Amino acid sequence: MRNLYLLAMLCFFSLSSCKKKEVLDDCLNTSPWYQKDVKLVFKSNLPGLADNVNYFVKEVNKSRVQVIDDIGIFVPIGHLRICDKKLYKASSLQYTDEQVFYDLNGSVGDKWIVETEEVSNRIVETITLKEKNVSLSVPNGTFETTIFLLEGFRNYPYSMKLYVTNDHGPVKLAGRSADLEFDLELSDRNF
Repeated sequence: MRNLYLLAMLCFFSLSSCKKKEVLDDCLNTSPWYQKDVKLVFKSNLPGLADNVNYFVKEVNKSRVQVIDDIGIFVPIGHLRICDKKLYKASSLQYTDEQVFYDLNGSVGDKWIVETEEVSNRIVETITLKEKNVSLSVPNGTFETTIFLLEGFRNYPYSMKLYVTNDHGPVKLAGRSADLEFDLELSDRNF
């Protein structure tokens, strides 16, 4: 059960991807959800776990952050940077392999393959930009979102939709892995 939960969290915030390697040294972080000391709370329906999961944004340097959760042990969910409505993820604090995870400037139908290494396992996923400008209500409010479909295999095949906003980052993840359906929705934030 914990593995499925970790899968959902990893996919929610930080799949390593290889859509396109780009230089980010001159980008300024202006997204409010991505700032130092931001706390995001997500209502969860995952059985056997807390009803809410807290995420904390910790600053690594002026333009990069690390997102961690509070499931008992603080594990990195992602080493992230935002630049021009794109979220980049790296596998370590060295940021030597920054890659695009999502691109809010993309077009509906854009699709790319994501290849990651996690604990000596190669994971291949497909990410598709499914819809733009979709109004979505979650416990914390109503947001205009872009929907990304994530499909892959990590112990079990999975398919999930990630709902992302320009100013508030991810606000919902809904999907299925094996016989488990899961749903995480933004319920509180400190910005």
